[in-house]
Amino acid sequence: MYQRQCVSIMIVSFFVGKYVSKDSECWMVYLLLRSICGIIFTQKQLPEQLSYLLICISDFLELFHHVFPEERITPKMHYITHYPRLIIQYGSLLQFWSIRFEAKHKYFKKAAAMNNCFKNICYSLAFHHQYLESYTLKSIPEKFELQTKSMHKVLWENLPECL
Repeated sequence: MYQRQCVSIMIVSFFVGKYVSKDSECWMVYLLLRSICGIIFTQKQLPEQLSYLLICISDFLELFHHVFPEERITPKMHYITHYPRLIIQYGSLLQFWSIRFEAKHKYFKKAAAMNNCFKNICYSLAFHHQYLESYTLKSIPEKFELQTKSMHKVLWENLPECL
């Protein structure tokens, strides 16, 4: 979902830009947000970009509050004020992006909601996830051979008994 939102932020100007007044304050809020996203989603930021990012963020928050006074600034919007400092300390924020975790977590939330047995929810989720992974691996075309190294056979009797 977040990937679609990020892409939408970056390309919406191509579709609606010609219909929007260039001096519209709403349009300026969007352009500032687009500039912020453009800098944040690059692999490597230059020091000049970080200075510009700091200015864009403060302008964005001020203009957002001015244009949409009935809307509250959310904690996520406040967190972007810390992005320049975090980029200086740790590098590109893309390294710390949790979008893949959120996608996997969404699967588990959906599976838990659809599951009717809550006696051992961890086992049920692990079981369904294993089926999904098995299906995914089985769906790999034959031309992509899975390669394994240093394998040896283990007899079923030698495996420890599960609890």
